Amino acid sequence: AESLAVVRRIVSGLLALPDQRLDRAEQQEILSILSTFGGVPQVTSSIARLLRAPDQSIVQHAEAMLRVVRRRSGNAEVDAAMAAGDSIAAGGGVQEALRLYDRAAESLPTWAGVSARKCELFAAEKRHVDCVAACGEALELDEADVISRVQFGQCLKDAKATSSALQVLLQVKEQYPTMPSLKALDEWIVREQQRAEIR
Repeated sequence: AESLAVVRRIVSGLLALPDQRLDRAEQQEILSILSTFGGVPQVTSSIARLLRAPDQSIVQHAEAMLRVVRRRSGNAEVDAAMAAGDSIAAGGGVQEALRLYDRAAESLPTWAGVSARKCELFAAEKRHVDCVAACGEALELDEADVISRVQFGQCLKDAKATSSALQVLLQVKEQYPTMPSLKALDEWIVREQQRAEIR
């Protein structure tokens, strides 16, 4: 408990730094430091805030660090179980990976990383309905998880829930217009917007 309090003080100090006065290298360093603190809810939203930075290299680094922080729970045993699940999933053992993820969720039921990982796995397996459910769970636990929000929109799109997908992705695009993950969906978003306007 004492080490968690120290971590929270460090994170609070980093978050208090005014990003407008920091140069690119300092902002990237802070993003990298913040990404080491998985399991601290304020970290995701603080990193996501920099997805609005005018400097595209900061936006790209912020998105990369969001991907890193989503993989860190703040608990070494849970992180090891998740990494083992990832390895097993990469080898085709999806069901065993899901069992490991579920055990990790039992240890840390409020950590969004388990659901976010399931979201990714289900998307890769083209299990769109499961992907939508897992992404939704991740977002309930951490509404600032923009990576899961984009994946949620992508899975809705793939599940043919076009209007819901468009709504989700437009919300992300409005908040983070230069987010790299959205680039691949830009054409689809514009096309579906035009179709919705014609109707």
